[in-house]
Amino acid sequence: MLEMLIQWYRRRFSDPEAIALLVILLAGFGIMFFFSGLLAPLLVAIVLAYLLGVATVRLERVGCLVPGRRRSF
Repeated sequence: MLEMLIQWYRRRFSDPEAIALLVILLAGFGIMFFFSGLLAPLLVAIVLAYLLGVATVRLERVGCLVPGRRRSF
């Protein structure tokens, strides 16, 4: 059983790019796990900004003006 796992590991992770991808993914998950309390408000702010941007574009198409912008015809 152990020999089978070692062979699988050597086949899958003999490529240096695969090792780099694995390290990057593990580091990303580790950062998200340990710093989720700090990163959660930032991620929520990014998502809300994106959603509000979409809503702004749709309101401009309907004809509502955004304060500070002139209507271009």
